[in-house]
Amino acid sequence: MTEEYDPLASVQAAGPPGTISFIYGLPDPATFPVADLRRAADQVLRERPELALQYGPEQGYGPLIDHLRAKIAREEGLALERPHIMLTGGSAQAIDHLCTLFTQPGDRVLVEAPTYHETLQLFRDHGLAPLQVATDEGGLQVEALANRLEALARRGQRAHWVYTIPNFQNPSGITLAADRRPVVLALAERYDLDLARSWLYSDSAADVPLFERVGNPVVVNPKDAFRPVAVQRGWQILEWKERNRGLAPEMADEWGSWDG
Repeated sequence: MTEEYDPLASVQAAGPPGTISFIYGLPDPATFPVADLRRAADQVLRERPELALQYGPEQGYGPLIDHLRAKIAREEGLALERPHIMLTGGSAQAIDHLCTLFTQPGDRVLVEAPTYHETLQLFRDHGLAPLQVATDEGGLQVEALANRLEALARRGQRAHWVYTIPNFQNPSGITLAADRRPVVLALAERYDLDLARSWLYSDSAADVPLFERVGNPVVVNPKDAFRPVAVQRGWQILEWKERNRGLAPEMADEWGSWDG
């Protein structure tokens, strides 16, 4: 350990010199497209500084949303309009929005065991009750999910969400088996359950399975964690007509323009 070693700086640099840290999802600084970002920033500040340096719409930059709409239509076959997508500062902000808008303290959320630790903390910050569902080498165990939902129903209770990371799950790295995905969707429909899926790292590999469609959807995409943190963004997809029910009137007024 040298005198110049700064533990705070080492976290941002992915660990002390000579190490590869697996603690955080930090991209390799050697892969940062510094020259490309410098050119892009220079062009934007030359051509549209009034947009680049000004507050933007809460929903996010319209042309980027349109780019995502085209990408999602091409890759997942979903025809979305601008009101269906909101840009966020990664998955944590998206999940925080969802908890604020669509849950109340005491609501139950089903999560994979194990799951992303910061999501668990967000759920607890909102007073939610995360309930574990077992996983194995094929990802979320659909039998365990069915048993958990049935047990809640027998007690006159229900879960409000299933939160899943189906591709390259954090922290296990497992990808949910393709034949389990329609079963998860069917269970979500049977028990009137919202499915929140974090689409982390999906663009980083070819031929990852897709859900056949988005059923009772909330899609949270950190997009993607291999990018430099300074330019990481995320988005969330909502079928607003299905989730405008039960909102406090002031929230319905504020977000009602999302009705697509």
